[in-house]
Amino acid sequence: MSPEVTSRHFDALGSTCELLSIGTGQAALERCEARVREAEARFTRFLPDSELARLNAGDGRYLPVSPEMFAMLEAALWAFEESQGLVNAAVLPAMLSAGYDRPFRQGLSEPAFAAAVQLPP
Repeated sequence: MSPEVTSRHFDALGSTCELLSIGTGQAALERCEARVREAEARFTRFLPDSELARLNAGDGRYLPVSPEMFAMLEAALWAFEESQGLVNAAVLPAMLSAGYDRPFRQGLSEPAFAAAVQLPP
């Protein structure tokens, strides 16, 4: 008899998440979901009290960050260097000017919607 595969679906990180587990049951998946939600609350730019939002609001000042945030910043710098700038996590001003000031599921902001170019069918 093979171990049972269990799954859990939930909305987080601006998307639908799916967790799969072999032989551990729903309790393990619930703990994993809690970790995802904790990470989302800490590292989203859409919650003003998140660690990422505080870092973004720092205007380039040195700020203390958690070891997890430091690891993400190191990974972002590595990706930038390895891709010769093609992967760049430091694009917040461009994202905001493009209207990405809220999670995708909330739709476009009014200025972004007004500036959108209608494509022919």
